[in-house]
Amino acid sequence: MKESQFNIINKINNEEIIIYNSYSGALAKLNKKYINIIDNIENIEYKENKDEINNMKKCGFIVDKEVDELKKIKDLIEKNKTISNKLKLVIAPTLECNFRCLYCYENQIEGKMNISIQNNIVKLCEHMIYTKQINEIQVFWYGGEPLLYNDIINNLSQKIIDLCKKNDVKYIAGIVTNGYLINKKMIDEFKQNRILSAQITLDGTKEVHDKRRILYDGKNGTFMKIFKNINLLLNENINVTIRMNVDKENKDNIKDLVEFLKDNIDDKRKLNLSLGCVFPTDEDKNNRNICCMNKSEFADVKLDTLMIAQKYDLNKIIEKNFPKKRFNYCSAPTESSYVINHKGEVFKCWNDVCDENLKVGYIEDIIQENLKDNCIFKKWKKHNILNSDKCRKCNILPLCSGGCPRNQIYKNESPKCEDLKYSINNIIKFYYDRNKNN
Repeated sequence: MKESQFNIINKINNEEIIIYNSYSGALAKLNKKYINIIDNIENIEYKENKDEINNMKKCGFIVDKEVDELKKIKDLIEKNKTISNKLKLVIAPTLECNFRCLYCYENQIEGKMNISIQNNIVKLCEHMIYTKQINEIQVFWYGGEPLLYNDIINNLSQKIIDLCKKNDVKYIAGIVTNGYLINKKMIDEFKQNRILSAQITLDGTKEVHDKRRILYDGKNGTFMKIFKNINLLLNENINVTIRMNVDKENKDNIKDLVEFLKDNIDDKRKLNLSLGCVFPTDEDKNNRNICCMNKSEFADVKLDTLMIAQKYDLNKIIEKNFPKKRFNYCSAPTESSYVINHKGEVFKCWNDVCDENLKVGYIEDIIQENLKDNCIFKKWKKHNILNSDKCRKCNILPLCSGGCPRNQIYKNESPKCEDLKYSINNIIKFYYDRNKNN
């Protein structure tokens, strides 16, 4: 037997440790007897320590000597990349937006998806159902601001839903929206279109948010209208993840936002807050890069946010942030995952949707199976984080899967550690203490 590569150990004192395994997800406190077994696992007498050894094997803290843990991860990564029974579509009906957010990386491109391209998306779904025998279609509406052209969402949703009903295929939908245009009629349409989850951004309390997320005409504040719409969605049982894009300018406003949400969300059990780090861009149009945090700084902010959520008993935020394994950083490397913009251009990454130089083809190319000849598509398919020595040796590899692959693929950059690398010990101690006290 041997100790797992993926153990993360926090020493409490000479008698006790907190241990977490990033592959199995097991979290425990071990006394001196268990510590001695781990420290001397290759020479330990099995019969005298049978129960303890079996317990630790069950948790993944120790594994049989012949087990190749990296091969297990490699196999799971490849399995996830080649999932053939699910189709995931990110659809941008337009790249137009009614906001002009200071840090937005997208170009404002006029135009909306015409009926011919909409019909091609339906044909793509038909093709995948009839030739690939998929049993699930996931659609995520994106932009720009997708609700500027809600008629496109309604038309496409109903056609794909009818197709799925006819062929006994599961259908799941969600939306990324700034939330400003939502109303009661639209929420009823969300339900008809099976859009049961939404990501909506609030960048702080009213004073802070309204300086960052402004309407295209620069006039009215947006916070109160968006917040009202978030409550409308939650009250209609549509899950909302409130996104806060964080940099040095608004990080100290997180506590105030959480307090506001705690006091004003109608049912705080439904409250989920996710932090996003505003990242530097190659084109820094608004001199925003100087405000960006590094991963270590962002890790501290996320840990502080967990403490704030615990103070106000916001369990959903805490539960959603427990570190869990993932064997692809995102869906982009997955073969049957595509991003489609209003012109019918196909991409692999959400962030590429405005750059036609990064397209892998058109909808027709998926149907005709021509994408395999596209050089960008090949790069995404070929990408393998286990080629990195640093990642192969890392004990949190199952949690981050090597970080965002985009710059690794396009710029041949080395993998950059995620914020979790800088906070994992404190995160694990936080969850252990929380479980101990509950």
